[in-house]
Amino acid sequence: MIDPNSFSSRVQNRIDQLAELTKNYPLSLPENECVQERMDAIRLRFRIVSAGV
Repeated sequence: MIDPNSFSSRVQNRIDQLAELTKNYPLSLPENECVQERMDAIRLRFRIVSAGV
């Protein structure tokens, strides 16, 4: 388990944002037109979090 206190508040905030994006991802509606936009946002947030870690 990773200690959440080992990251700065900025990285913790970005991890929370990524978690929120993935939580709201429409798994049951893959034909939803905003799926691509959400996936792009998740990818971008993941890159930002990865760079901060």
